[in-house]
Amino acid sequence: DIVVRNNRVENNGWQGVLFLNTSSSPAASTIVVTGNTISNNGYATEVFPDPGMSPVGDEQAGVYIVANSSSIVADVNSNTITNNAGAGVYLGADVFDGNASIAARVTDNIITGNGAGAAPFNSYSSGITTEAFSFDGFTSRIDLLVQGNTLSGNAPYGVQLFTLGDTATMCARVTGNGGTDGHLLSQNGDFLIAPGAPFPGSGTFNLERSTGTFTTRGTVDTVSAGTCDYCFGT
Repeated sequence: DIVVRNNRVENNGWQGVLFLNTSSSPAASTIVVTGNTISNNGYATEVFPDPGMSPVGDEQAGVYIVANSSSIVADVNSNTITNNAGAGVYLGADVFDGNASIAARVTDNIITGNGAGAAPFNSYSSGITTEAFSFDGFTSRIDLLVQGNTLSGNAPYGVQLFTLGDTATMCARVTGNGGTDGHLLSQNGDFLIAPGAPFPGSGTFNLERSTGTFTTRGTVDTVSAGTCDYCFGT
């Protein structure tokens, strides 16, 4: 397990906290990010993308957690995450040569002013950005709880959740968050394989009972409590 606790993570050119798991082990790797101040990261000029393409601000995130053909359990809680060029928190389940999954809780954080650096170039910035991405028959799945956070002044959304590819699944609950930001739930995200050419396939998007102001794209299915597996066995 990896624990990042009670640090000041500031003014790094690329991501503030980066955790990338490429292990082929069936056991999930665990990361806990708690009690930190994570601010003003991701402003190096070389990480700003071509405005016609994606991806999109993941190199500019305050907290970057990606399962690359692997599994991760992530707990991001009680941090102050502000003014990062890309997403405040970026979670991605990506497939390259195997299935990928993340079970995550993002709770009780102050997440403000993120995304302003990346938003003019692309749409994957925001306070919390989460993407399940699949292709070539591999599956990706993210089970996510976003609760008790303060989300204000993030660009363009407080929370945006994406699926990409037919075998990608997002199962989420977004509830009890404060602040002024609205949220985006998208069955097919804005990743471009060429300028103006969206990635094919849309995946499955399941949403447990949630609160907030939501914009939806594609089909977002309402599911019963307990459908999403973000409880870490508790």
